[in-house]
Amino acid sequence: MAAVAIRGLGKDAAGQEGLIPILHNVSLDVADGELLVLVGPSGCGKSTLLRCVAGLESIERGEVQLDGRRINELAPGARDVAMVFQSYALYPHLTVRENLAFPLRLRKEPESEIAARVAEALELTGISALVDRRPSQLSGGQRQRVAIGRALVRRPRLFLFDEPLSNLDASLRARMRVELKRLHARLRATMIYVTHDQVEAMTLADRIAVMRSGQVEQVGTPRELYDRPANLFVARFLGTPEINLVPAEALGVVGATTLGLRPEDIYFEDRGPLAGTVELVEELGRTSIVHLLVGDQRIVALVESPQAPQPGVVASFRWDPERLHRFDQHEQRIA
Repeated sequence: MAAVAIRGLGKDAAGQEGLIPILHNVSLDVADGELLVLVGPSGCGKSTLLRCVAGLESIERGEVQLDGRRINELAPGARDVAMVFQSYALYPHLTVRENLAFPLRLRKEPESEIAARVAEALELTGISALVDRRPSQLSGGQRQRVAIGRALVRRPRLFLFDEPLSNLDASLRARMRVELKRLHARLRATMIYVTHDQVEAMTLADRIAVMRSGQVEQVGTPRELYDRPANLFVARFLGTPEINLVPAEALGVVGATTLGLRPEDIYFEDRGPLAGTVELVEELGRTSIVHLLVGDQRIVALVESPQAPQPGVVASFRWDPERLHRFDQHEQRIA
C-alpha cells in the first residue's frame, strides 16, 4: 500500500469573469492502510480533490505525493491508483468475469495470474455466483461489487472511491457500508473515500476531512469531530438529528455567542431548569425524537422511547453541562 501527502493543492475553473478557485491550499495526509473520508456538501470540492489525486484533473498549485514521490506529472495509468465511480462504469457486453479481467488483459498479464486475481476478487466481494452474468442482469448492489472487484484485481497502492453508494437505496447502502468496512479491515489498504453522506463518513472512516468551499475545515477521527467540532459548520454537518444551536443568552451562559447541544445530551426530568412545549414526537422504535418549542427557540431531543413526553405537554428538561459546545462570534469553537 502507500501513504499519501497532499500539499497546498490549488485548482481553478473557468468562469464568466475569469478563473474561479475550486480548491484553496488543501493539505492532507493519509497514512499507509488508512481509510480517509472526504465529506462535505455538494460543490465543496471533494470530488475534484479526489480526481486531482487520480490524475483526472490538472493541478495548478501544490503537489500530490505517493510514498514521498511527487506524482503531479504522471498520467493516471502510471500512478498505480484504482478508482471506483458512482456510475459503476462496467462494460455492458462483458460478463462479470470478463469485466474483472479486463484491466489485467490490458496490461498483458499472464492468463494464470489473471485467473488467480479474478478468483481472489470474486471471493473478497462475494460475487462468485455471478461470474457469467452481464451488468444488465445484476442489481445495483451487485454492479457496485463488480466495480469494486475490478479495482481489487489491479492490486493498486491506493484506492479512490467517488460516492460509490449514492445510486443505491437506503437499506442497500447500509449493507454495502458494512461490506466496505469489512473489506478494508481485511485488506488494510490505503483508501480515500468521497461522500456527502455524514452517516457514511462516520461509520466508514478511520479519519474524516470535512470540506467546505474548497477548503478543509477539520480533520480527525469520527469521535473527535463529533465531540469537539472546530466550528459551527462541522457541528451542524455531523450528527443525526442535527445539533441544536441556540444563542448563549437564551440559556444564561456568558463568554460565548452560540451554544451547541447534541439531541442525546438533553434529559427530561421533573423540575428541570428549562421547559418547553412538545410540538411533535417521532417514534423510531427504541428511541424517539422530541421536538420542543422553548420560547422562540426550537430544540430537538433524542431519548429512549419510554422517556419521551407526549405532544402538547410542557416538559421540563436539563442538559449535560460537560457536553455543551461553545462557539464565539466568528463561529469558532471556544476550548
